Amino acid sequence: MKRIQFWMAACALCATSASAAPQAQKIPAFLEGADMPTWPGSPLAQRRAWQDREAAQAHRTLPGQTDATAALRAANFANLAASSWTVMDQDITVDLDVKNSQVTTDSVLTLHVTDAGVKSLMFYGDNGETWTASTVDDLPLTTTTGTLGTANSSYTVALPVAATPNTDLLLKLHRVVKLSCGQGFMGFLQCNTSGTYHWMAGSVGAMPYNDGHTPFTCKLHIKTGMLEVAAATGQPKGVDILPDGSKLWHFEQPERSEHNDAFAVAAYKMFEGKSADNQPIRVYTTNNYSGNASTIAKFVSDVLAFYGTHMAKFPWTNLNMIQLSDQFGGGESFLMGVFAIESVFDGAPDNNGWEETNSLLSHEIAHQWWGNFVAPQGLGDVCLSESMAEFSSCWYTETALGNRAQILTNNLSFAYTVAITEDKPVNSAGVYSAAKYVDIIYHKGSVVLDMLRREVGDTVMTQALGDYAATYGRDFATVAQLRAVVEKASGQDLAWFFTQWFSRVGLIHAQVSARPIQHDDGTWSVRVRVVQPADAKIKPYRFHLPVHIETIANAPIDLVMEIQAVADTPQVQEFPVPSAPLRVKCDWQRQLLRKFVVGTPGDVNLSGLVDGADLIDMAYRQGRGVVHTYGSGKTFFFPDTAWNELYDLTTDGLVDGGDAAALNDWFGTEAEEF
Repeated sequence: MKRIQFWMAACALCATSASAAPQAQKIPAFLEGADMPTWPGSPLAQRRAWQDREAAQAHRTLPGQTDATAALRAANFANLAASSWTVMDQDITVDLDVKNSQVTTDSVLTLHVTDAGVKSLMFYGDNGETWTASTVDDLPLTTTTGTLGTANSSYTVALPVAATPNTDLLLKLHRVVKLSCGQGFMGFLQCNTSGTYHWMAGSVGAMPYNDGHTPFTCKLHIKTGMLEVAAATGQPKGVDILPDGSKLWHFEQPERSEHNDAFAVAAYKMFEGKSADNQPIRVYTTNNYSGNASTIAKFVSDVLAFYGTHMAKFPWTNLNMIQLSDQFGGGESFLMGVFAIESVFDGAPDNNGWEETNSLLSHEIAHQWWGNFVAPQGLGDVCLSESMAEFSSCWYTETALGNRAQILTNNLSFAYTVAITEDKPVNSAGVYSAAKYVDIIYHKGSVVLDMLRREVGDTVMTQALGDYAATYGRDFATVAQLRAVVEKASGQDLAWFFTQWFSRVGLIHAQVSARPIQHDDGTWSVRVRVVQPADAKIKPYRFHLPVHIETIANAPIDLVMEIQAVADTPQVQEFPVPSAPLRVKCDWQRQLLRKFVVGTPGDVNLSGLVDGADLIDMAYRQGRGVVHTYGSGKTFFFPDTAWNELYDLTTDGLVDGGDAAALNDWFGTEAEEF
């Protein structure tokens, strides 16, 4: 191999003799399953807190709601009457007593009875609730209470005679409950009845015990004081002034959904904008934030337009954006209604909160498609809601903001810290209750879908998501069905991709090396070598490796190297380049979920030689790190997206003087022949 004079000059600035060949670089211990908290106040810590809160709401796994039960009823909304009875519609009037933290609901339920012999109806409830029931003509019915757990109860309504099969039955329910607003509540989760806002972001309607999925249409009527405004999911249908001066606000949800009866009350001002397709966008804010409502409405319109182009046309008639206090903790998306903390309603392109506004609200808006329009069928399909929403949000922010900060911090490709013993496959039914649920579903799941987009290309992914929405809209879907849709759109067999990324734990581990080759005719090429380890805990992956080569006299070159799923076998490819190469970057934009080490320790820029150029490149990265000590000496993870693990030679999570000293010991080391 010949080296050009530039390299020799660079090497002459440092040691001229190679030290003993060092051991191959190892993955830092803190990247291998360390349970490390995120840096307090960092964007990732904030987003993580939002995701934890949203996940807590999603983890209302109800008694009897097993994966098999959900699958039984999930073929199609039109076929949901496979159960003996189901709720089709609820007309709910809510009287929220703020002073006494008590809520009263009076509901008229339309039930469809399928089977003969239905003599009673069982509903979920909360301990301490008072339930009474009657027929629509006010014939009292007997209600009995059972215990489902420490905080939950069942309420069984006895019918006077067995219901007639294949008919509709009207039932009145009167419920009164004192609210502690804790996670133990089923029907009234995530509530608050003090301060500026009063909200009930949970299922206000009656929740049947008999099966896992019961989508229903809904009319919601909310009583407020004379100075308050109610905001809810669905279509606003006006307000009545009651004789005592209080108000009764009306909302209607004509679409069947399991997520359609949440509301909030405050001294709201409502700003109405329009989407590009002329659907109303209503922004409910308090006075402090009302001046920014038009900016938020424009932002929502932009997000809907992007998703309409890259996924499917917005499927609903309107969207209500509802501001809550920061105590709410993040955001939550119901059909035609998004609730979010007040701080993101202050976001604008000219202030520091704009990226947070983008990442949180675009995620919740994406749930209008993924989770509401197309719902996950079983517990193992939860990624079709949360991973899809986060992936869509990352795609939007990458385009709108011109940076990949959100997907990079989700990617944590250099620091996916879920240990193999705690990891779960993305499509595992067990992931729903995994301790690392947020890491697996929000972070890894979104990156897996982004890798799928890059595998098939943006055009094919857009077509596939449109087909997926068209096929399974207003329905439930599985990961297998998503795969079938993407395979049809791409014309590819993607069994390998879905097997290794949805059905297995872990991520790519690989050693990367590069060396320049000057040929006898003066031309140049670069050889790149990738080796995946033979480790019982780490299976090899098939992937496409982006290779970025910078040269002395020409523009950088971007190529792709196809890597097969083989262990402990070097895979080498040679790429012709127009002039002498300077450095090689493998997956330089961090598109893959992976952990890389360098095959020639110290050759951090993969030029084939440890020389002054490596030292110069390292100098640019001084102070970059993903591990920092804060406060009383506790170590925190900080997702510095410009940190490069190949430069962390001392494997302590920082690029500092210790790494420069280690590099000095290796000057003159040349990449082995391959």
